[in-house]
Amino acid sequence: MCAFHNADAVETSGAIVAAGVTLGTFEMSSNWGWRIPSLLQVVPSALQITFIYLVPESPRWLISKGEGDEAMTILVKYHAEGDETSEFAKAEYVQIEKTLELEKETANMGWTQLVATSGMRRRVLIGAFIGLATQWSGNGLTSYFLSKILDNVGVHSNRTKNLINLGITCWGFLNATVFAFTSARFKRRTVYLACTLSMLGVFTAWTTASARYAITGSQASSRALIV
Repeated sequence: MCAFHNADAVETSGAIVAAGVTLGTFEMSSNWGWRIPSLLQVVPSALQITFIYLVPESPRWLISKGEGDEAMTILVKYHAEGDETSEFAKAEYVQIEKTLELEKETANMGWTQLVATSGMRRRVLIGAFIGLATQWSGNGLTSYFLSKILDNVGVHSNRTKNLINLGITCWGFLNATVFAFTSARFKRRTVYLACTLSMLGVFTAWTTASARYAITGSQASSRALIV
């Protein structure tokens, strides 16, 4: 859970840059208004391709190929600050070995093992629900349909739309950062249920405000949906 929010915080930091760039280029009359944001997306991939050969090999892969000494050297260098007596590095090495052994033991198991027992069926159900729940979080709506949603509540200015998009992205970064440091303090089931019920309430209010604006043209309903 904590790792998920850490990744989300990093992702939204990039989204803030993207939202800021589009805010600065959308008024360009030339094709560079969309070309600049598109070309900037090449930069992270180009950096990865350029520096990938400077990245050390995966210790897990090295151990699987019988290169244990080299794997241990990498673990000591990057996870133990060069301390060859580090218990942490040794524990990581043992954990990788045990995981590889376990994977070999289970390599011949078929897909039917996923539904062979009630416990496994429950795990599959939970795993499937997590994928569904991430879509219910509203990411898709605000990422792909924000412009149409704002049009439906009377916001037609492209500048205002871009400002709202930037604000939503910054708010997401703030929340992801906070939860990256605090989510581990709560039970996972409690967090998932609380988030799901919260989103149910938010979407209900969102739908109600949108409907009220469509019926009455109320600016208060429009502002409520945006907030």
